[in-house]
Amino acid sequence: MLTLNKLYAKGMRSLAEIDLPLRNFTIFIGKNNAGKTNTLLAIKLLLEASARDVSEEDFYKTDTERADTIELRGEFSVPEEYLSLCDEKHKGKIQNCIVDNVLTVRRIISKGEGGKIKVNSIELWQPDKGEFGTPTGIDAGIKQLLPEVIFIEAFKDPTEESQGKSTAALGKILKQIVEQVEDKINDDVMVAIALAEKNFNWMEQDGVMVDNRPDELRKIENQIKSHIQELFFGSDVRLKFNLPKVSDLISTATIELKDRGPWTSPDGKGQGFQRVLYVALLQTLADALRDETAAINRPFILLYEEPEAFLHPALQREVGNIIENISTTNQVVIASHSPLLVTPSRMDNIIILRQELPPNPHKTNFFIPDDSLADHDDDKHLISLLKLNNSSEFLFSDFILVVEGVSDRYLLESCWGGVREKIDKKFESISIIESGSKDIVPLWIEYLKKMKFPTKGVVDLDFLWNGSGRVLKNDDVSKFCEKFWKFADESNLCEVADDGKKILKKGSKDNAFALVVGENCDKELNELGKKISEELLKHDIWVLRKGEIEYYFGLSLTSKGKYVTAGQKIRKGEIEIPSEMQELLTWLFT
Repeated sequence: MLTLNKLYAKGMRSLAEIDLPLRNFTIFIGKNNAGKTNTLLAIKLLLEASARDVSEEDFYKTDTERADTIELRGEFSVPEEYLSLCDEKHKGKIQNCIVDNVLTVRRIISKGEGGKIKVNSIELWQPDKGEFGTPTGIDAGIKQLLPEVIFIEAFKDPTEESQGKSTAALGKILKQIVEQVEDKINDDVMVAIALAEKNFNWMEQDGVMVDNRPDELRKIENQIKSHIQELFFGSDVRLKFNLPKVSDLISTATIELKDRGPWTSPDGKGQGFQRVLYVALLQTLADALRDETAAINRPFILLYEEPEAFLHPALQREVGNIIENISTTNQVVIASHSPLLVTPSRMDNIIILRQELPPNPHKTNFFIPDDSLADHDDDKHLISLLKLNNSSEFLFSDFILVVEGVSDRYLLESCWGGVREKIDKKFESISIIESGSKDIVPLWIEYLKKMKFPTKGVVDLDFLWNGSGRVLKNDDVSKFCEKFWKFADESNLCEVADDGKKILKKGSKDNAFALVVGENCDKELNELGKKISEELLKHDIWVLRKGEIEYYFGLSLTSKGKYVTAGQKIRKGEIEIPSEMQELLTWLFT
């Protein structure tokens, strides 16, 4: 499959300089103004651009200057069979520019005198010369080979789509669909066109010109001829009708819709209906492309901005599946805000875009999750992390805090007011997500870091004997756990579970905490706990030294439901933030 493997963009909008690897299916995820649309547009302008597509505002700008040149480069993997799309006269020149099945192209867009925009033609990297250039007469050949762009924008005036314009996204999708069956309908249509040709034009039969046209046409032609011959004796005239080819007819395809009323163009329907139309067309295209007998046609690259717009969640998931199917035969790049499109099996398709925060220049950076995440697509903990209530938070955050439960989240959020100024200087958006279990906190931190999110975690004190061993592989943890369970057993605080492991008895957690941090606790156990907690900080995990977060605000295990009231009082300043909580917030956000 012909694929754009890499996009380099410099000097365009928020793309100060970026070098993006792409796959056959790529999902750009990020907040508003992160640069998703800019990246799609850069791909479009690389392949299709004219001066009317670019304005001065498209050139990268800082507080003090604006770029005067946009450079776009793309590396395409070109399987040998795709060269058959080029005319023979162009094939050799293009083949000379392909090294190891890779073709590198470039487009330069610049500002001339008076701010006039100049869009250069696509240039090819010429290995024999070591430079970019445009071999003579190669423009047409490159257009035959490189993908046609289908750009579905998030908010597009539907009137353009409804007018059958082949340059509009709707027209391009219809064209791709009908082209899949062009060979099958070609013969019948050609017969009809040949019959029409006889009725409109002179035809040659056995070396003799024959006129089988209707009398009305011959009469008009004779009238014109007589008037011409009055002025130019000996001259002759005949009517000539240029009838369409099958490809010309295909380019006129458009859509009419009916929904409990008359047939209308798409612009007569709501945005939701129009987006569903795209879904239906894309599904039809995916079905057609699955035909293994289909001939190699000029490929296309589908650039889809916010495919989830105006669609309910179930349909968003369906759209994700449809466009993923299309990506098996033609490249698809989408820009989305929808966490529903981010699944464990698509982790290697995700690119997270973020804009640098002030005081740095306004520019887009990208972050690619580690490839190893794709190996965990059946991991129940990764699946749980990517559930909507979590992913809708962390996918659009600059910093993530993983906690155990809802009271941890609510009380920590309530404490933020005191350090808000520090937070705003470092992070624009922060998310707290609940793991539901201390065992999962370190695993989620690991996954989120592999997704390139700055992440830390906060756990209860019992993580020391029930989880720290998964993070720290050292003797201190072994000594601590052995000593703790010995004391817990002697104090009748534990029992043996069905799997043979010791667990705390119900209602014994307070006493268990006291074994480690109470007034009469064992000093060696206490010191080991402190040492392990310090080591866990190096792994971005903070252990609450008092036990659970409720204890810092005068709440007990039996009054957990009162954390909301406590949080409200913290926000109003009626409850003072304890020193350890202030230390925790400083550690988190500085």
